[in-house]
Amino acid sequence: MNLRKFIATAAFCAVSLLGSAQNADSMKCGDIYLAIDNVHFFKDNEFKGNHVKGYTLPGFTLTPRIVWQWTENVALEAGAHWIHYWGSDSYPHGAYLGLAEYDTNGKAMHVVPWLRAEVNFGNRWQLVFGSLGSGKSHKLPEPLWDSELPYSADPEAGLQLTHSGRHIDLDVWCDWRNFIYHKSPYQEVFVFGSSVVTKLSKPESKLQLSVPLHFIALHNGGEILAQRIQAKNNFNAAAGLTADIDLGSIVGGSYAQISLLATGYHQHGNDSIPYTLGYGLYPSLTLGVKSLSLKTAWWRGDKFNSLLGEQMFSNMSESEPGLFFDRYDMVVSTLTYDAYIARGSRLTLEATLFWNLAARATDATGTVVNLPDATSFTFGAVLHLSPRLKIK
Repeated sequence: MNLRKFIATAAFCAVSLLGSAQNADSMKCGDIYLAIDNVHFFKDNEFKGNHVKGYTLPGFTLTPRIVWQWTENVALEAGAHWIHYWGSDSYPHGAYLGLAEYDTNGKAMHVVPWLRAEVNFGNRWQLVFGSLGSGKSHKLPEPLWDSELPYSADPEAGLQLTHSGRHIDLDVWCDWRNFIYHKSPYQEVFVFGSSVVTKLSKPESKLQLSVPLHFIALHNGGEILAQRIQAKNNFNAAAGLTADIDLGSIVGGSYAQISLLATGYHQHGNDSIPYTLGYGLYPSLTLGVKSLSLKTAWWRGDKFNSLLGEQMFSNMSESEPGLFFDRYDMVVSTLTYDAYIARGSRLTLEATLFWNLAARATDATGTVVNLPDATSFTFGAVLHLSPRLKIK
């Protein structure tokens, strides 16, 4: 079956299912339903300076899947995840992590399978096998997690354990990015992460204090390679204190958040990076009223390498290979509008200003250069649609 026939058949089946489907608010044992996650996005990055090249992301992701509530606590899902960029008629081969590189022999579209098994143990404990999700941030801060990954990377897949309780929120996962066979010439690649938020206050208190502790490990290795390749391990960590303040008594629906965060970086076996240890400091203040919020933060990075975070927070230049920044400071301010506009739909508008202060850097030849201030900005509009329709 060629690609056109496959798409036509899939579309016909989807229309047939939608025609006989009913809205599904709560699922019971034996129920089958069609779940769709559809995200339309437009993200314009006008980056200046020497950190990251500017680019634009216009397109959508579509994740249709059939969900079978096999038992009261076990659900199975099967479907596909599709990334499409407007104005593109070919896509690079392979898995995506961030914006993929151009491929002269690209394919017509980029689709990956979605297969998931979910077990709920009660008391808000959940174990997931397979596709972990699309667009989940694991509650990680910007220096550790790039908010663009849902639009430029394939969904994580592997194993995940989560818990949401009165005193602690837990998220531990393993995202397997590259599987290798016996005598494979390539290295296996996986990401291990954990995010633990300890809640110090009573739920009814207007002042909520919490202690976040985050960890990410990126491993390149393998024991059944055709040739011996040195294993590489990179680590990011973050810890701090967060205070959420309910200001509803002053202005209805208003709040404030104060966060103090310290981040770290360590690597072993990667000779391409001239440093093994680094750190970052990230205090921030967020003021919000209902769906509108303004966050202002200061960043100081010293030999810090962000593995999965926004590259503006890294001391390594993405736009100029071999360029490494000395300790530098940056001010970040983000204005966000995020609101549910209808059932199963949410609209997010976001604008961010980056002000990189003057800094020194060392280029690929070992020459020290002085870089002036640079101001960058981004603007994004995202529409989330998540209908769920009962079939049986």
